[in-house]
Amino acid sequence: MSMLSNITAGKPRALLKPVIYTTLANLASIVPFALLVEAARLVFEPFVHPDAPLDTTRLWWVCVWLVVSLLLLFAAEMPAYRTQFRGAYSVAAEGRARLAEHLRKLSLGYLNKRDPGDLANMMMGDFTMVEHGISHLVPQMIGALLMPVIAITGLSFIDWRMALALFAAFPVAILLVLATSGLQRKLGAQHMRAKIDAANRLQEYLNGIRVIKAYNLTGERFVRLERSFREFMRQSIRIEGLLGPIVLCAIAFIRAGFTLMVMTGVYLLVGGSLDLITFVLFLLVGTRIFDPLTTALVNYAEFRYHEQAGERIVQLLAEPIMPGELQPPEENDVTLERVSFGYNENMALNNVSMRMPTGSFTALVGPSGSGKSTVLRLIARFYDPTEGQVLLGQKPLASMDPEALLSRISMVFQDVYLFQDTIANNIRFGKRDATQEEIEAAARQACCHDFIM
Repeated sequence: MSMLSNITAGKPRALLKPVIYTTLANLASIVPFALLVEAARLVFEPFVHPDAPLDTTRLWWVCVWLVVSLLLLFAAEMPAYRTQFRGAYSVAAEGRARLAEHLRKLSLGYLNKRDPGDLANMMMGDFTMVEHGISHLVPQMIGALLMPVIAITGLSFIDWRMALALFAAFPVAILLVLATSGLQRKLGAQHMRAKIDAANRLQEYLNGIRVIKAYNLTGERFVRLERSFREFMRQSIRIEGLLGPIVLCAIAFIRAGFTLMVMTGVYLLVGGSLDLITFVLFLLVGTRIFDPLTTALVNYAEFRYHEQAGERIVQLLAEPIMPGELQPPEENDVTLERVSFGYNENMALNNVSMRMPTGSFTALVGPSGSGKSTVLRLIARFYDPTEGQVLLGQKPLASMDPEALLSRISMVFQDVYLFQDTIANNIRFGKRDATQEEIEAAARQACCHDFIM
């Protein structure tokens, strides 16, 4: 169940409709095949029993039902197709929005520990794998496993010896795949780490391209980027080179059942304990029954890799958001009581106490790295102090709802970031319902209205 939760980024119910409709479509696909088997039996009957005439009436009815079954198959495939892809893209779209909302509620301390390229790859690449898993892997894999189960059950009623020979090697193939499951997961994890590192280095290279060009570091920095790409290439070849033979061996074991079935059929046919029609029926079924099993094996190997991408999303969604439920008080006095805080092991503040009364103007002066910006970040509760507490109106910030607190605080950052939007909408970030007149008034107060115009 955990694997299904991972492959759907924590939404296993999204698989319910795709699996049901795909299963119905697979069941519908068995009907034309069964009718073809019946048609073959009717055609061969006069050759086995010369005194039995060809039942043309029944043969025509089989043809009529064959046309009906094809229409039924089309009717079953349409909702299966819609639910698979609509469900997959809905889960990915909602999941990306949910993950973005969750990231917004995490502390900056946690986000700064994660590489931006890693988060970007998770938001786009990992969710793309989730889409593929829901739309292409899980429903088809379950349907592909269902058909052989139905086939072996039905064939056992015709001749249990031939059915047993046909699927004799199937358990060996399953054991081989399950026995190498740990290796598949290990190789998948290494490949994913290499892919994430390549994405991180590319993000770093693009973000720092101005500095790299200014200081003529292009060659040096490009070597690091190229090294990550080559490692990604090596891991890609490694996972294909090691997992490919495993899957091919499993497929070979499964398909060996057909050879074993033919040998068994010839032996029984020569011995007189098997009739020709039954042997021909098993030959017809045997040529088709292994295709869905092959699909299931290939999909399973891919499924395990995609599941790891979903697992990364689930783990990030499980990260606790910043706690606090209380609304901020009406008082605006800000107090730091014996506050200590550091970035990783580097302490920026150590046992700092200060008070900023309502209506006062406070300036923090000091050299670079002395903790001025850190104090403001703690007041805005971008971080929580490692020791001590920050108070607003004599109430600790750690007990307050972070979003409600930020609605009471305005900040002008040292590094200005403009979103890919209009200037008006960038200014409107501070007040969503601001009118055009208010936006222009704010621009005039910031002394930027003239050059904007």
